Amino acid sequence: MDHRLRFAPEILVRLGEELVPHPDLGIMELVRNAYDADAAVCQIQIKNATEEGGNLLVSDDGDGMTAQQLASGFLLIGKSGKADATQTHTRSGRRKVGEKGLGRIAALRLGTKVTVTTRPKSEPGVEHRLTIDWDQVDSSYAVEDVPISIETRQIEHYGSFRHGTVIDVTSLRRGIGTKDAERLARSLLLLTGPFADKGAFQVYCDAPEFSALAELIKPHLFEQYEYRLVASLDEDGEATATLYNWRGEAEFKGRHSEVARQRRGNVPFSVWSRKRHLVSGRM
Repeated sequence: MDHRLRFAPEILVRLGEELVPHPDLGIMELVRNAYDADAAVCQIQIKNATEEGGNLLVSDDGDGMTAQQLASGFLLIGKSGKADATQTHTRSGRRKVGEKGLGRIAALRLGTKVTVTTRPKSEPGVEHRLTIDWDQVDSSYAVEDVPISIETRQIEHYGSFRHGTVIDVTSLRRGIGTKDAERLARSLLLLTGPFADKGAFQVYCDAPEFSALAELIKPHLFEQYEYRLVASLDEDGEATATLYNWRGEAEFKGRHSEVARQRRGNVPFSVWSRKRHLVSGRM
């Protein structure tokens, strides 16, 4: 008789403790999943979360997931599309930033129950939903003994939710503190950037208990500036840079030969001196 490896639910407990020691790390992982799904907007809702038992809702308008993607990707613990060298970027060209499947499953365990509702962009009019009762999983002999069903239905009225994913985590295992909210705000700013660029990934937060968090991550945090430097590095290591003024007009553009440090000697000193002076302008 053939047998298969099985694992006890205590493994999931260890994953949660070691991979997501603070609630903000779990929330951030769910936001990264929205980014990797090519979402333009991600909405975070936190309610009654200063103590354990609160609710967390993370929704996005990304590509969503098919039933097959839910079963073979989302629910496959430890598997990540980024492990494949051909899957390092999203459909729109974003570099994927989410952790491996282990980080995602630990994030979903922030509460005692999670419901995932997703509407794939590739299947208009279709919605998939699954619910995981972690108390039931934790009380089982082996994780595989608890079946998880994916419900699929046709939808007639889209509302504002045409495609994307909603993750509803209920009965949080521990409260979210002020320090957690501050760390989350810093992490979100690193992902979204401080400037309100058209078409850029934006995160909004509805958290009455953490009003400072919503204020810190609003998209127009740095709408007042004199100069802004935008630089990029392609797959060949070639750099380009553009310097914008406060009106959004490009004052200088430089190719790799003009901005790379090792080639600086080929550029007139007066040009670099002026650029450095402008970049150091006050914000």
